[in-house]
Amino acid sequence: MFPLLLVGLLAIPPSTGPPPSPVAAWTAYIDSLDKDDLDSFSGAISSFKVCCTHLPAAQVDSIFQTFQTFFFATISRHNDLIWENLDFLERLHSRERPREPEIEAFLASLERNGLGLYTLSELYYIDQRADYLYRHFYPYVSWAVKDYLALRKVELAAGFSDDERLVISYAELGTRIVAWEHYRDKYPGSIMAEAAQYYYRVYLSTFLTGLRRSPVFGPDDTLDPAVKRVYSAFFRRNDGTRAARTVEDFYFLLEEKGFKWSAPIKDFYRRQGIINMHTFQVPYR
Repeated sequence: MFPLLLVGLLAIPPSTGPPPSPVAAWTAYIDSLDKDDLDSFSGAISSFKVCCTHLPAAQVDSIFQTFQTFFFATISRHNDLIWENLDFLERLHSRERPREPEIEAFLASLERNGLGLYTLSELYYIDQRADYLYRHFYPYVSWAVKDYLALRKVELAAGFSDDERLVISYAELGTRIVAWEHYRDKYPGSIMAEAAQYYYRVYLSTFLTGLRRSPVFGPDDTLDPAVKRVYSAFFRRNDGTRAARTVEDFYFLLEEKGFKWSAPIKDFYRRQGIINMHTFQVPYR
């Protein structure tokens, strides 16, 4: 459908001005799609493969970013819709009876549009399959976006949290922090720089504050011994990175206080821009 739209836009008579760029035409096409229809995704991907893969990588980067914004907004909308429909949720969760045609059709629409049904505290939610964006856009985007897609593919497959509890280890979390710091340093002007900063900040903040059900401090306000070992290994292994300096400063502040929670720790969080992840909306994947 998009190639026809693009042809139409590029056929505007010269008197009305120059034809729109491919990126502008793609944006107009994405804006015309129905967020209530998950098949908009597969239609858009098919159109992208026809009209846009030959374009310079910088233009494909913008096309990818526009699609990703629409992709995430539409997923969020459909999660709101299913969570508001208690009858549908009950039928979706039911294991006592065969799945109805409506449920089967819903699951089929997820499958053909790069989506999966995941659980959060036994509640279903819709999200992207780990390799969906990677598979369709990786060959055509710049190296900055390729590396972003590769990082996120691995992270999505592993997950991040469930019911305010980490589903990866603190050591694995440390690896993610360093990966995103290296990404930001390598591609400071990337169109994904804001996303990279988000993941870096969320991961570093989680590393230093913990989650409500994966705390770094125990019931007696003492740093968990296993986390203490992870911190020590982290700043030694990653010497020279900004994250290592931050964690090392945090570690030695804790050491001064007998590795117990104290008011200066809260001040440290504030100075370093660390989010209290006990009160933050924690990403699931």
